[in-house]
Amino acid sequence: MIKNFIHFEEISFLGLEHFRDPATVLTNILLFIVGFVCFLRLSKFKNNSTASITRQARGWRLFFLFSSFAFLLGVPIHGFSWYIPEQTHFYVWLLMGWIQNLALVFAQFATLQHYFPKQEKWIRPLILVQFVFFCWLMFFIRRFGAVNVDAALALLPIAIWNFFLHSKNKLASGLVGWGVFCASLGGVVVVFKLMPSPWFTYNDIGHLILVVSLVLMYKGLVKNFISFSAA
Repeated sequence: MIKNFIHFEEISFLGLEHFRDPATVLTNILLFIVGFVCFLRLSKFKNNSTASITRQARGWRLFFLFSSFAFLLGVPIHGFSWYIPEQTHFYVWLLMGWIQNLALVFAQFATLQHYFPKQEKWIRPLILVQFVFFCWLMFFIRRFGAVNVDAALALLPIAIWNFFLHSKNKLASGLVGWGVFCASLGGVVVVFKLMPSPWFTYNDIGHLILVVSLVLMYKGLVKNFISFSAA
């Protein structure tokens, strides 16, 4: 069984007597929509005249795409947990985390290929080792915290790098960094389990903060791509 996996409220919905945490289901669907729309909108950069922008855009598109799939898996994990056998529920939960870990790899690769091409040969294996380790850790400890730590290790350096470039008046938007740090606020809410009501839990608050985070990151990336294309 997944450690600390609990539900807060249960309603009857479309003939289902045990539909759980409806707000969490809705915020997962919202995250899926936002992530998928960001993926689609970044497609205008997939055949950019600048090869490095094309590679970077491809990596970030895959980040948003796989993140959206992970968010969508949150719907059965929360809403239909009563109807899913315990062992099956665990593996679906595990898949959700692993897909999110994979999304982080694409974000790391995108940044690496664009800004540090000379270091790519030795940094890329480290990223893959990080991915495998945190996938194993999630399976071993059965806590989603493994994914949260992986996200911090993957995205915080990207945020700091964008802040640094922006401070030096380079072609980089600080919005990418602010998007990452906004997501960290959601992590604080989840860690301290801050929630105003069982009908609107810390999961829901964290999801809404993550929506803002994705939008900020998307807008920052678009600014970056346009700036580099015009340079």
